[in-house]
Amino acid sequence: MLWMNSRFSRPGAHRRSGTSLVEVLVVIVVFLIGIMAMMQIFPGGLRILKQSRDRNVAITLARAEMERITATPSALPEQIVPVRHRWSGSSVIIEAAPERFGNDLSPMPVAALGQDGHFYDGSGNPLGSWPYLTGANTVRRVVGEAHKIPAPRTLGAHHGGLLVLQFGPTSTRIDSSTEKPINLSVVGQDLIRREGDVGTVGLQPYEYFLNNVNPALPFFYFPAAVAPGETRSYRLSFSAYVQTPEGIRKRDYLEIPPISASPNPNGFVVQAIPSGVFGSDTLVQIEPDSVRVAREFVSIPVGTAFSADPYEFKVLDPIMGTLLFNPVAYNYTVPRPDGRRLPLVARVNYDVHDWRIIREDFRVPDGDPPQFKLALSNLKALGNPGVDGVSYPGLGDPSISFRPRDASGNSVAWDVILLDLETGGYFSYDSSESLDSPGWNPSSIPDTSFYLDRSLGLLRMVDVNPLRDGFQGRLIIPETSGVRVEEVNVVGRSLRVLYEAHGEWSVQVLKAPSVYTATFTAPTLAQFYIGASSALGGNGRRIYFPNADVGQKVTVGEIWYRATGDSPGAPPRSLREQSFVIQSPFLVDLPYPYIDLAPLGVDTFDFEQYGYAVRDVKGASVSVRVLWNTEPLTLGSNGATNLETMHRWGREWKQVSTETYLRRGEH
Repeated sequence: MLWMNSRFSRPGAHRRSGTSLVEVLVVIVVFLIGIMAMMQIFPGGLRILKQSRDRNVAITLARAEMERITATPSALPEQIVPVRHRWSGSSVIIEAAPERFGNDLSPMPVAALGQDGHFYDGSGNPLGSWPYLTGANTVRRVVGEAHKIPAPRTLGAHHGGLLVLQFGPTSTRIDSSTEKPINLSVVGQDLIRREGDVGTVGLQPYEYFLNNVNPALPFFYFPAAVAPGETRSYRLSFSAYVQTPEGIRKRDYLEIPPISASPNPNGFVVQAIPSGVFGSDTLVQIEPDSVRVAREFVSIPVGTAFSADPYEFKVLDPIMGTLLFNPVAYNYTVPRPDGRRLPLVARVNYDVHDWRIIREDFRVPDGDPPQFKLALSNLKALGNPGVDGVSYPGLGDPSISFRPRDASGNSVAWDVILLDLETGGYFSYDSSESLDSPGWNPSSIPDTSFYLDRSLGLLRMVDVNPLRDGFQGRLIIPETSGVRVEEVNVVGRSLRVLYEAHGEWSVQVLKAPSVYTATFTAPTLAQFYIGASSALGGNGRRIYFPNADVGQKVTVGEIWYRATGDSPGAPPRSLREQSFVIQSPFLVDLPYPYIDLAPLGVDTFDFEQYGYAVRDVKGASVSVRVLWNTEPLTLGSNGATNLETMHRWGREWKQVSTETYLRRGEH
């Protein structure tokens, strides 16, 4: 009876509990909906995290480059200007393009973009690979990077003052017939224009004279060489109006061939503008205030000994921008009108090869082994496909012989260069293996001085000779013929690592002109125009600048003006040391960037009191801009379609900028 009660006391106790198929399906559907919702959330979140990380990296790069520049303010260039590529009939010429806006990242007017990644003009002539005509590389001509002559030192077979340019690698090449550099020139301090009759007064060593009685045929007077056998030459630049098939145009002539000045009993030589400067155009008139004259440093072959002339230099490495100056120039001084003598300064003009080549300077730390973490990761590797699908050729454009030499003296492609700032040499490297290669083994590449983890951006030094004291690296130093290889202790040395990273990262420096001169026509490089001061017209409360200077900061030392309501006999008002940001062109006004003085009470400029209304206009800012673009770029067989693809791709550029006020020292 008890058993019966226990068996049947709980109704349904004999049934087994469970979940129906419908309930299981409902649960699965709910989970799928939740998972799909999470999948929608995560990509967006990850994208935001990546964008935030990229922005932080860009800020770090910009600050590091700004610190590097501000550490040597006296070496600041006079300006960095936009460029264009032009087919000259046999090769591509890179020339200044002041009409381009500094913030314009699109390619200059071209006809097509080939599947090989090269731009072509309307006649089918190649203008260069797309990275060199777009993005940061639209602004890359460095004008007047100034350096006091370095102290001389012995470097193997050479003795002189070693200088490594700030923004190398460069696009400099050496002419095989003349052994002279192409796309690089060096000059000293500017000469000062003398007024009056030069034939009666004569010229001081720091002066030149312009005879502009016939505007279409001006003559220049330069100080002649003094010592018998001395060679002396001058670099001349100016803006001029020329007659072209399209009419009269104003153009800049920055790289006129050097003008020789042999010994002369009169103490000066008379020289017309060299033939060929204007090409098929005809000179109408030069703009006198735009003229600049400076004594040129003469480039001599690497294997030639220096003479007693302080204005001599050698190009030890055109790719890295490594120059060697005559040792007698170190203590040489040049006279100035006030009686002072200033140390000789070398001002270098050159083209940055590629702002996408990241430069990071560091001092090798002590460690076993010493290592350095790069700012970027995911570095480009030799032979891997780039953003456009084309195989990565290594650092630099091979079409201009951008190929450093290895320890055997052979020109090879490198995807990273470790430059020694003390000698201008670079450390041996084999890109076939790296820290992130499977099963890498230091002993398998005895000629490598460092390894690179491209995914992490980690550079690690290798001791090439453990039997010697210190941590040894193998240094390759270009010589007259071949290279010199030596082992050096790397710990404590100042190095510069050069590399590229996926995402087309670039670190670019922008510099407003140090000094502007006034013009009464359309403003071009380092010029300003006062509105309504000539037939050009414009707003009488504005000062206009060339397109290249949009967004730059300038200071104006003096402004003489009249305000609304001032009586005709009242003295003019003045503003001093005012700072402005150059604005983009106003659509209903002149098509030039400007600064507007109306908010400061300026109604009209006053030229009567002193003969000028505005004076002492100077560039006040230097900025660093970091650009990156992580979108893919697909090129096909249709050149016009590729061009449209490039323009769409160019809209995806991201950028971060940092800016500071920085003035060059007196030179």
